[in-house]
Amino acid sequence: MKVPTSIFYLGVAQTGKAIRVGEQRPIEIVAVTPDERPYEQAFDAEVTLEKLVWNSVKTQGAGGVITVQNHPATIFLHSEVVQFQPGQAPPSYLFNL
Repeated sequence: MKVPTSIFYLGVAQTGKAIRVGEQRPIEIVAVTPDERPYEQAFDAEVTLEKLVWNSVKTQGAGGVITVQNHPATIFLHSEVVQFQPGQAPPSYLFNL
């Protein structure tokens, strides 16, 4: 038996696949219940958008073997309080990525 851990979940969707530097991309935020229906109560949520960047560093080890170390870095992009209202379209935002 699956037991939900929250009364609702936030989901984020974007259109398209590739994002180019400096391009504006709409991001839609939705709230759904554990049974995948729209959450029907008003609420505010602080939404933070971050970008995960992988920095790859090549090093030469013993015997001349080249290895690659990958280090993740999180870059803050934007944060704001989003108001959700039942019966209205989900909030949509344009971000410069």
